Amino acid sequence: MRHHFLAYSAFAALSTTASAGQPRPLITPDDYPSEAVSNHWQGNVVVDVTISPKGRVTACRVAKSSGHQILDDTTCKVVSQRARFKPATDQQGNAIETHLTLSPIGWWLPE
Repeated sequence: MRHHFLAYSAFAALSTTASAGQPRPLITPDDYPSEAVSNHWQGNVVVDVTISPKGRVTACRVAKSSGHQILDDTTCKVVSQRARFKPATDQQGNAIETHLTLSPIGWWLPE
């Protein structure tokens, strides 16, 4: 039985681009850890990320835990693998490394 879930973030850049150029959600139902589904674990995760000059996540740290290590770890794993950002720039317009705190990413099972 496939469980549906809601993963959300107020941070709009948390999407990736499909091959047709259409945005798709960063986190999908397939990402919800089966152990978390089985145990009905849910919660919000806030992460701090380091963004490279190329717009890729090079580091991810949980700033506020969901209360479940597996959801926290999965959040960082998915964000690090899939998220892409427009790089920050310095005063001369050169791309630079930057740090962001991403709004809560929620892991919620349907009622």
